[in-house]
Amino acid sequence: MAAAVSLYALVIFSDRTKHQDFASLGKTALFLGGYVFIVWPALLWLASFFPRRVRVYEKHIWHAGGGRGGTQWNLSRLTEFNIDWYEEPCLADNLALLAEVRRAVPIPIVTGEAIYSKEAFFECLAKRAADILNPDICVIGGITAMLDIAAMAQPQAVVMSPHNFNSTLVGLAATVHVSAVIPNFRITEYFVNFEDLCREIATASLTMQDGWIDLPTTPGLGIDIDTEKLRAHPHHEATHRGFRQYWEEYPRKGYTPRL
Repeated sequence: MAAAVSLYALVIFSDRTKHQDFASLGKTALFLGGYVFIVWPALLWLASFFPRRVRVYEKHIWHAGGGRGGTQWNLSRLTEFNIDWYEEPCLADNLALLAEVRRAVPIPIVTGEAIYSKEAFFECLAKRAADILNPDICVIGGITAMLDIAAMAQPQAVVMSPHNFNSTLVGLAATVHVSAVIPNFRITEYFVNFEDLCREIATASLTMQDGWIDLPTTPGLGIDIDTEKLRAHPHHEATHRGFRQYWEEYPRKGYTPRL
């Protein structure tokens, strides 16, 4: 069992980020977790500053660039940038299309954050649709489900890089415990935006340094929460909109993401 778990910090670049801020944001990401994680493929020139340290996330690129032919050309150009992985190049709902992308592009393909059951992960593996799975422990059924998915992936030579768009406290702690014991673990996500709030409500939290999280040695998940401080942040509905459609996602001129 590992004594510490490797992580990467999520630092999202967008077209609204000032160009002079790119390098400093990238250095922050490298310090926190060793990788730069960017949303817009148009910013791939950053890869020249951080070779093999850039990971790209862009859902639904298959709908951009003039259809299948144009998109295949766009994806093939990614190889020039020596990036580490390409996450969610198309809707995870369409596993046949995802498998087609994987066959066409010599870059590790990641999917899983929008897959919510063991059965769906089984189908993803059966179609050979990804090199890396990134399930989120808070939406796929907890620790037991994550262990089951890792066990299914291992004989298929597919590795695990768990998603953590949930918290740097309870969700991350559960993820860290699983990551320490699965043989096909690669790296996990650390979402910096949640750090301050989670520290505010925690009485005991995880220790992160130089891209590693030490395994807790206290009982349970190794963290604890001040319930009174938690009550100061009551639940509220984040949105009253319906499910987001692919045409609402990046890239679209004039579109500003909102809840």
